[in-house]
Amino acid sequence: MNALHLPLRWHQLTNLSFDGTFRAGAPQALAPETIQIILSRFPQLRTVHFLVHRSEESQPSDTVVECSFLHTVNLYCVGNPLHMAGLLLSRLWLPSFRNFELGGFYGRQAHATESAESLLSSLANYTRLESISIDSVLFSKVELAHFLLGLPSPVLRLEIAEPLPAPGRPTFPGPDTLDDGVLEVLDGSFEGPTPCPALEELVITTCRVVSDKALLSFVKSRLPTLKYVRVGFERERQIDILPELEQSIEAGDLKISLTYVTFPAPSFSPWEGLADGPPPVR
Repeated sequence: MNALHLPLRWHQLTNLSFDGTFRAGAPQALAPETIQIILSRFPQLRTVHFLVHRSEESQPSDTVVECSFLHTVNLYCVGNPLHMAGLLLSRLWLPSFRNFELGGFYGRQAHATESAESLLSSLANYTRLESISIDSVLFSKVELAHFLLGLPSPVLRLEIAEPLPAPGRPTFPGPDTLDDGVLEVLDGSFEGPTPCPALEELVITTCRVVSDKALLSFVKSRLPTLKYVRVGFERERQIDILPELEQSIEAGDLKISLTYVTFPAPSFSPWEGLADGPPPVR
């Protein structure tokens, strides 16, 4: 059944989510040109979530579709996420666009810096964009640093999600994209223009490589504009950075939440098996 044939007031629709399905490794997703058609039919949309996949035969229309009220766009792209997201946004005009979330994974295509550049070019048109959420796995280190440097100035909130390990695996098999060098791009104490000068919130999930020292440097360089930091580390704590931020925290200028993994102490004892060894600690 075609969903458009259902007896609903489609012209009044404000929220739309299409998650699609995966069959035998082939995504049952929407092509960019199909999304253009959908958006052109529903002028009252405020938020959308789409699973996007572009086949070799698909060709987006050159017609720019305007969605006057659409403020939140969540895309999960399969194949070449950076390129597809940039391509789709370049065919839309969203005067109320404030929140953008991008996830997905690559097919056989290699990463291409021009794909990140295409997405940045599309995002640069939106002067009201406040919140950006991305999956770091979509980028190489060079691409991620380039992307962060080029983010629109009005951005207030940035969320970077690191990939989770596959089921049954202790660690993620791919390279860790977000490290100290990439975080330095956002550090206001380094030379050159600081990206996202109005940034108030930073959220990083499943963080493995960024050091406590680098995070502390970033936070201190962004005060007093920075108001909220939440980082979920997939490692043990290296140093306690909270004492150096105590003044801002107690004044209510900064809220910070840091979680770490605590590994159990080894149970092996060098006295194990020796008759004259001390009794085990209970």
